[in-house]
Amino acid sequence: MSKKVSIIIPIKEFDTYAKECIRKCESLDYDNFEIILLPDFALENIPKFKKELKIIPTGKILPGLKRNIGVNHAEGVICAFIDADAFPDRNWIRKAIVFLEDENIAAVGGPNLTPEDDSLAQKLSGIILSCWTALGKFSTRYKIFRLYYPMELPSCNFIIKKEIFKKIGGFSSDLLTAEDAELCFNIKKIGKKILYSPEVMVFHHRRPIFKLHFQQIFIYARDKSKLLKKLSWKEKLERVCYYVLPIGLISFLTIIILSLFLKKLLKFSISMIGIYTFLILIESFTKNKRYFYLLGTGIVGTHFSYLLGFLKGMIEKR
Repeated sequence: MSKKVSIIIPIKEFDTYAKECIRKCESLDYDNFEIILLPDFALENIPKFKKELKIIPTGKILPGLKRNIGVNHAEGVICAFIDADAFPDRNWIRKAIVFLEDENIAAVGGPNLTPEDDSLAQKLSGIILSCWTALGKFSTRYKIFRLYYPMELPSCNFIIKKEIFKKIGGFSSDLLTAEDAELCFNIKKIGKKILYSPEVMVFHHRRPIFKLHFQQIFIYARDKSKLLKKLSWKEKLERVCYYVLPIGLISFLTIIILSLFLKKLLKFSISMIGIYTFLILIESFTKNKRYFYLLGTGIVGTHFSYLLGFLKGMIEKR
């Protein structure tokens, strides 16, 4: 008999996206699973679903804490986390289970792609997230990529052995986002692996450009910065990739400002601006010829939103 899987969905309230998520979960090509819904408060007048839902009101708490509660009520030996504004590919669980047969692999995830029925503003946000010039190697989580062992996986598409989840203490109690990164760090501390598979996919509705997209990036960066403050210097050095964008952008801006006063730096500054602009425009044009200028603007805005969020996280108290 197939292993039982508990699909855990934290939500604030029941909406159209949550309904879509549950319907798609019901259509999974896997027979042995339960759906655990974690709203802020008791739900009333929700539609009837083919599969009985386990609904557990949690009060207004962080998503990570909701997921912890879901795991405590889970009957499955595997816990599959997905966001309420996302929905799974039909083969989501079946493809992941195969990898979890390996005792060295604790968790599996994959791409969270932009749904076809998202608006243009949402689709452009999704394209920006998938651009290497926007997020570097972290862009792989937003597009189909090869099988590999990543540094972290997002909690919107995260399937983990319950035994391991409980062993490492679950999600953080003090982070709105980046709690998934901390969980992945803790998995690796006990000598286990996390795996990205292009076949373990979900579809995730995006924040439309520009304001909501930039706000989301700001929050991601703020919380990632807060997480890094928890780490030892050795652990920070092992995760130097998180500092590349903020340090690089600050250095870039510093050189530009100095070039206004030091003529020797002017040519170098102009060259840097030219290369930066060229790389962004080339990728933007390659991704979408019609709206490349919006993508380019979004990529630059993503960089600055990340920088500001990262700095905010550094100066905020834990």
